[in-house]
Amino acid sequence: KQGVAGSSPASPTIWKALWISGPGGLSLFKTVTYGVMTIDRRLRFCHYWAGFIQRRFGSFIPVLPYSDGYIDGYRLMASLARFPARACWRVRYTLSLGHRRLARARYCKTKSAATALTTRLSDLERAMSDEIASNDQIKQWVKDEFISVDEAAAAFPGWGDTAGRDPELASTDYEALLRAFEEYALVHSKAHDPHRKAHKNSVSLASQVVDWLRSNHSDLRQLKTKDCESYRAELQERYSPWSIHHYLTKLRILLDQAIDMGMIGANPARALRMGSPKTATVRRILGIEEARALLEASTKYRQWIDGGLGTAIRLCLYAGLRPEEACWAQWSWLNVRRRALTVQKAHDSRGNLWTPKDYEARALDVKAELVDWLKAERHQGMFLLRGKEEGKPLHPSSLSHAFRKMADAEEWDSGITLYSCRHTYATELLRAGVDLRTVQARMGHESARTTEHYLHALDVEARPTDRLPY
Repeated sequence: KQGVAGSSPASPTIWKALWISGPGGLSLFKTVTYGVMTIDRRLRFCHYWAGFIQRRFGSFIPVLPYSDGYIDGYRLMASLARFPARACWRVRYTLSLGHRRLARARYCKTKSAATALTTRLSDLERAMSDEIASNDQIKQWVKDEFISVDEAAAAFPGWGDTAGRDPELASTDYEALLRAFEEYALVHSKAHDPHRKAHKNSVSLASQVVDWLRSNHSDLRQLKTKDCESYRAELQERYSPWSIHHYLTKLRILLDQAIDMGMIGANPARALRMGSPKTATVRRILGIEEARALLEASTKYRQWIDGGLGTAIRLCLYAGLRPEEACWAQWSWLNVRRRALTVQKAHDSRGNLWTPKDYEARALDVKAELVDWLKAERHQGMFLLRGKEEGKPLHPSSLSHAFRKMADAEEWDSGITLYSCRHTYATELLRAGVDLRTVQARMGHESARTTEHYLHALDVEARPTDRLPY
């Protein structure tokens, strides 16, 4: 071993083993710690010393060429390589489960993150080979989804008994668990605003998941992966793929919080395979005649939300505002002389702060039709759309409800929503030849990929080269 590895007795882990496999074949079985170039040089040493052994002790030990040490099934060290298909870095690793070898891969955006991940996964491979790891290590690997709970139980005998493994586990407290989730959701949200509709929806879903856990598992320590599978089957009978994805995501996060609070030792929901569902519905884009009919109809239904329905529709159709942005739009945003509307932070009369999605303030040039409408609708309130209380914005659900009542009264397609006005705004700008980056800025999209989704509504031109300026 010293001769092959070039190591001293003080560093015996440079080569894990030099194995005699098959009918007399000499091959490298496991390597640890080193990069590909270092392994290549040391495999040359291995090849040299194997030849020496063959010459010294006879021909009964045929030599495997050093390049064969790279074949699958021999190398167990996590490997790092560039992955152009996703424009990222891929880390491959192998799980040792008895006689089985399971190949896995993880992806990182940066090389530094991938390098750190390679080190961690190498530790995992080494621990699974030796069947030795601390309880904290195993729980962290499961939490990070390097291995599932069942794989951890198979790789590390005796770890599967949660009660025996963690006798100090705290009792199950679902109210505390829900409070912990709410804090987690607030910290990890983009706006960090507990009044946002997205935050409230997230907490509502988590509350429903907690109700299911409470009714079926009074003690979280008894929850298994098969129970999570049964929950997914129940959801599939009632909800769409995206709704199921959201419910299961909340389940995972709740159980992660339970681990942090000492209620359970591992998250059984992490073993569920959850890919992002494909979007089944296409954005509803209004035609020119539909948009005109919508503008005309909005003037007939002034009995709802203090006559603000026409204003909301024009804000979405002429400025591309989101419904929530339309509710928080203030008169101070409007510059009549420049025909501009600036979406930015806003406070209500009670000091509650609202921030635009992704924290991005944006200045929008708007058509004269919108400016003329707003001048005619000017009132003494703070917001363009009056809320139920003075100094407070209209709630987005009230706006959506009013729009739905108008659409039903006009017997319109159920696919037409207030968001259809925003979709139409983006699509018509692209159809008019406005470049993608400008439309992205107008829409307030964090990524141009989101804006690209609106390109599907555009027809392919028959002779685009005729428009070249040269």
